Amino acid sequence: MEIRRLLLEVSSQLGRSEPKKALRLPDVKELTGESRSQIYARMNKKCAAYDCTWPLPFYIGKSPRWWRHEVVAWLEARATPTSTSHH
Repeated sequence: MEIRRLLLEVSSQLGRSEPKKALRLPDVKELTGESRSQIYARMNKKCAAYDCTWPLPFYIGKSPRWWRHEVVAWLEARATPTSTSHH
């Protein structure tokens, strides 16, 4: 849970620099390049793909929404730095 707390801290700091924007599932799919089933698997503790750092959705009616800055922070935390030298 320490990772989740740190991710939320970073995402809240990112949220200060830009207005909060709520994303619908198609937007999250496009931003992450992941499928609907993969996104929901990340939130399901019973799945091998479960990721406790994945941003949890909030709901407007029955429609899930994700904060854009939280999804971006999640992506940035997983980004692998590219090598500066090419062999």
